[in-house]
Amino acid sequence: MHLLRHSRFFSILALLLLPCLLLAACGRPDSASGSVAASGTSWYNMHIFPDHGGWAITSRGILHTDDNGNTWHVVTPPDLRTRKSFVGLPFSFWNSQVAWFVSQGETQYIQYGQKQVPDLARTFHSTDGGKSWQSGSIPDTASTYSDIRSGAGFLLNSFKQLQPQGENRKVITVHSISATDPQHAWITVSSVNWHTGGGSESISLVYLRLWQTGDGGQNWQMRWENKDKNYPYYGSFWTYFVTSTTSLMGTTQPTNVLLSHDGGQNWQEKTLPAPKLTAQVLQVSSLGHPTFFDTTHGVVTIQQYEPNQHYRFFPFVTSDGGQSWQAVASLELPSARSGAQIMYLDRQHWIASGDGMLSRSDDGGAHWQQLKLSANFLTIDSFSFVTNQEGWGISQEPASSAKLPDLSNLVHTTDNGKTWTTVPYRIL
Repeated sequence: MHLLRHSRFFSILALLLLPCLLLAACGRPDSASGSVAASGTSWYNMHIFPDHGGWAITSRGILHTDDNGNTWHVVTPPDLRTRKSFVGLPFSFWNSQVAWFVSQGETQYIQYGQKQVPDLARTFHSTDGGKSWQSGSIPDTASTYSDIRSGAGFLLNSFKQLQPQGENRKVITVHSISATDPQHAWITVSSVNWHTGGGSESISLVYLRLWQTGDGGQNWQMRWENKDKNYPYYGSFWTYFVTSTTSLMGTTQPTNVLLSHDGGQNWQEKTLPAPKLTAQVLQVSSLGHPTFFDTTHGVVTIQQYEPNQHYRFFPFVTSDGGQSWQAVASLELPSARSGAQIMYLDRQHWIASGDGMLSRSDDGGAHWQQLKLSANFLTIDSFSFVTNQEGWGISQEPASSAKLPDLSNLVHTTDNGKTWTTVPYRIL
């Protein structure tokens, strides 16, 4: 009798739970295939190549696709899977199978009498779409923090200062990575010392360096160094290698670019024919990374932020590998959010993003046509075009609630940016 009563109870309980189980199953589509819900993923950078493969950096980590962005696989290197954020991760997408990433180490607090293993910046390199990774460390790239407790005097109850009173931070920054083939790449690194204490603060340059690898990032050799403490540490410090010998470097002066013909060991300064800019304007201007369409034709742009929440772009083109530059028409874009961007599809077709609009040029920047975005998109940037007509971008879309941030998503166009549709992608 007791057994029968218990049997009836469990039968009723099963009937009550059945709808819940069905709802839970419906709420996990594609669970058998390992797919996860893509909503809520923040997109930072993306590039899709003509062979349908591509890469992306997102809040989920590093992704790879083989079908034009419809399906993505999480391919984050094992050593980066615990990383808290992937925003600002230096990268180079060389083709659909080859990519480079750089991860900076955590700042280490120096403790007297304790041996610490330096947390160096590391590179991660894949040649098979993220199925496997090679990694290597960049020498002397450990950021450190020290104060009075880091020295022997504090532990020995001696108040004699063995170092300047206050705090010292050695800040390492990896600014850029540029690759010319699956094995050769160059990285720009700066080291700056910040000292605070005694009622003052001082900042001094430790070094600017250019590192090179020829074995896929397993080993790095220093190619160039600047230790002039009077040299400003801020600015657009990047390198762009057109070939293994010809390269350009950004400087602290946005109107100047450096050119090298020996793999980055020696540099000559080239001045861009920019309009006369005041010292105040130069402080809010930067020189963007160049784009080269072949070994001789390229473009580089000065980006100026104006106080009225606008960006002004001054593009310059070269037809002799960077020896000389010519200005084309400037462009002004409204942008109160994350900034504005110009993407160069080829020598003639350019596209630029601003708040609620895009600008296109079909004649190498001589003339621009404005396109208004639909109300579904606040901005679209991080463009990746495979033809003059078809391309992808990352959109910023209005938040679904006043308490939520704007959403980012993957979008697609087949008419050179006139109309965009959200890609219904899956992440596996």
